[in-house]
Amino acid sequence: MAPEQRHDINMRLLATQGKKVRKRLLRDLAKSFGGKKD
Repeated sequence: MAPEQRHDINMRLLATQGKKVRKRLLRDLAKSFGGKKD
């Protein structure tokens, strides 16, 4: 596999993982702020 391909796949994996993590972090933040939304 070419390095560029591997890099592209890694970035995509990071993006999907990042979305999940961000969702969880936002949910925890919302809880700590008493559930009030921006």
